[in-house]
Amino acid sequence: MVIYYSWSGNTKAYAEALAGKKGLPLFRLEEKAARKASGKLSFLKACAQGILKKKIEAVSLPDIAGCDEIFVCTPVWADGPAPTVRWFLDRARLEGKKVNLLFTYGSSQPEGFEKNTLALLEGKGCTAGDIYAFTAKFRQSVDMRAVEENLSR
Repeated sequence: MVIYYSWSGNTKAYAEALAGKKGLPLFRLEEKAARKASGKLSFLKACAQGILKKKIEAVSLPDIAGCDEIFVCTPVWADGPAPTVRWFLDRARLEGKKVNLLFTYGSSQPEGFEKNTLALLEGKGCTAGDIYAFTAKFRQSVDMRAVEENLSR
């Protein structure tokens, strides 16, 4: 299963393409409280939530009981996963599963957010799998050619 959170659409594009390529079901983590899609205040609030490592509840958790392997796709917020993905990783029953990570990022260096996200998997009884990291600028049109090229590597 491919599980994702996306605010601006970049991570969604990667998650959908990955699910299609691998023939896996897709699950969108949707925040319980709707996030405004635009505005400086909304962006600054999101930055603060990332810096403070907030966990923001999703409407529901995916049923991953029958999955041996999952792909978690998230934008990078302050060198870690988005708050809703952080919430998912905290609550999901990951024992015995292989957890692959796909990041979209604008300006961070992959080593920082990979390390910070892998730390969230410690003690969960799962195995960290493959890690993918692709640049994608916030609030810019999704470059589907780049998405396809990146996932074909």
